[in-house]
This record gives sequence, C-alpha cells and structure tokens, in this order.
Amino acid sequence: MLSFEHPYNILVIGLTVFFVSILSGVKIYKSILFAFLASIGLIYQLMSQLTNPTLKGWYFQSFSPAPISYLVGFGLLIPLAIIGMEKILKGKDAKYKLLLVWVFVTGVMIYFPFELQRRTVEGVHIPLAILAGIGLFSLADKFKKEYWLDIVLGVLVLLSLSSLYTIYTDFQTINKDSFNKGYNYYISKPDVAGIAWLKLHTGDKDVILSNWFTET
Repeated sequence: MLSFEHPYNILVIGLTVFFVSILSGVKIYKSILFAFLASIGLIYQLMSQLTNPTLKGWYFQSFSPAPISYLVGFGLLIPLAIIGMEKILKGKDAKYKLLLVWVFVTGVMIYFPFELQRRTVEGVHIPLAILAGIGLFSLADKFKKEYWLDIVLGVLVLLSLSSLYTIYTDFQTINKDSFNKGYNYYISKPDVAGIAWLKLHTGDKDVILSNWFTET
C-alpha cells in the first residue's frame, strides 16, 4: 500500500529488509524474496512514470542538499545516535540490527547517484531517535546517579529549544508571505471567490492561465 503514497520509501525498505535478513542468517534466496515482496509496488510506479509525465516530474528532480544541512537538521540526535550505535555494536542483541541497517542504507541512498536522493531520507528520524534514546541513557549511566536525571532533562530541553526556534522561523516566513512572493501558506479570499466562479463557469477541457503558486 505504501507504494501508492510514497514509492520512494520502498527503495530503502526493500534494501533494509534484504540486509537485515542476511545478517539474521536467512538464506540469500529467501532474503531476495522478502525484499522483492516489500518492493513489488515499484512495478506499478515504474509503469505510471513511463505513461504519465506529471508523475515523472513529481517523483524525480529531488537531489540532496549538502551534508551540513542534514547534520544541522537532525542536530543533537546524530551524536547521541552514534553513542547508541557504539553500545549496540558492543552487545549481541540481534533485534537492533534493523535500526543500524536502516540508518546505513538511508545514509547511502541520500547521496546515491539518482534523482530520488532527498526523498529517501523520509522516516530515518525513527531509528535515529531510538538510537539517540539508547545513547542518552548510556551516557547518563556513566555519571553518578544523582546527575542522571539532570542529564536526561538537560538534553530534552536542548532538543525542545531547537524545535521552538524552527517554529519561530516558520512564523517569520509565513508573515513575509505576499502577492509578490506567492501564496505559499494560504489562498486569499478574492482568489477563493475566483476559484469558486471558475468551478461554476468552466468545464474539464477549458484552459486556465494562472500563477504557479495558484496552480500548485
């Protein structure tokens, strides 16, 4: 079902399922079968791209930004996740293989030489957050018990502050929204009235000229 909504995620899911199966001792032909079953929806998406130029334009042309953008975007999660990875690699618990493989596969795919780079990053915050949680508790355990709660609360406050800053910048961007820059966040009342008029006075085959932001 995911292939109809977010087909680019299937690339990461299929590869993750394959490598986790291999690492878990599953025979290679079974691992390939599991990965194929997880990726079968891509056949439909490939056919739709060949026959529908609009869908082709939507799926592709999505290259990743510079690595610094990802580092700043995930922020404190990354160093904490690295600590969590170190703790997991020292242990022998097989259930955490999925987290490590998921992050590794995504790390490769976001700079793999194809046009879906940036879209493959979706969802990786889940394993990163879990690994960061493991890393946070591992870090807290290294200090005296009386400081354990302070460390955890301090990290949570820092993460919250970065979120508040993001919300602040979003509001700044929304406040700058204007006719010259395009209605990126809302449609004005006159435009709503115009769209309602078009609904009553045009048909499916009529051609309408509009600004790019009204069309999208």
